[in-house]
Amino acid sequence: MAQDDGEHQRHDPLTRTERRRLGQILGVAEVMTALMVFATILSAIATWRTANIAEWIYLASERRTSASNRYGSTTPRPARRA
Repeated sequence: MAQDDGEHQRHDPLTRTERRRLGQILGVAEVMTALMVFATILSAIATWRTANIAEWIYLASERRTSASNRYGSTTPRPARRA
């Protein structure tokens, strides 16, 4: 049986320390993956929020124009060109 262990170790491409180090590296990779997913989610939220604020600003600026047109503006409208 001792001879079997010796043969097994010769054919094993990774030593115990190499396996441990690979496990640590994979652990770091998983943490980095989780952080990248978290950053992507935060970026999506920030983009959505920015789009909402831009839409609110646009609607607020249009509200004044449409309200003045609806209730009769005191300034004359320019003639439309055909």
